[in-house]
Amino acid sequence: MSANEMWDGSETIDWDAVSDEPLPPPEDGLYQADFAEVKFQKTKQGKPGMSIQLKLARTVDGEDAKGRKLFDNVTFTIESAFKVKQLSKATGVPLPSPVTLESIEEFAGNLIACGTVYVRTKKATYQGKTNAKVDRYLTEEQAQKLNRGEDPSAEVAPEASSRRRRAS
Repeated sequence: MSANEMWDGSETIDWDAVSDEPLPPPEDGLYQADFAEVKFQKTKQGKPGMSIQLKLARTVDGEDAKGRKLFDNVTFTIESAFKVKQLSKATGVPLPSPVTLESIEEFAGNLIACGTVYVRTKKATYQGKTNAKVDRYLTEEQAQKLNRGEDPSAEVAPEASSRRRRAS
C-alpha cells in the first residue's frame, strides 16, 4: 500500500507556529476520556496486563481537553488488581474471571465498546520527565462528587434516598 492510499486528505500546518518541544502534560484534574486503544500486553516480568490509550475529551466542568492523549498500563496481579476493579466499576464492564488471555482480551474489547470513562489525572516525574498519569478511574457520579469537593465513596442510604423522592 502506498502512502497516498493510506492517507486521503491534506492538512495545512503553520510550521512557524509549531514548537519543536512536545506539549506539556494536561493539568491535574478530572476528565471524561475516550478509549482509543486497549490491548493485551505482558509486563517485563511476564505478568498479564493491558496497555490503555485514552483520548481526553473534556474536563468534568465541560472544558475542551483538546484531545490530549493519556497512556496507562494495568496488570492482572494481586498488587494492582485494584486498578482493574476501578476500570470495571467505572465502565460497568464485568471483571475477567478466571484471568486468562481470552478473558483479558474480552475485557479489553468490552472497554473499547464502552467508549468512555472518567479519570482523575496527576502529574508524575520519572527519570526527569514529567507526564500526566491516570491516578484513578471513576464513574461519572464519582467524578462529579469529587468536582464538588464531596467524598466520592459516600453513598446515600437507600432509605434516605426513598424518603427524599417521596418528599419531593
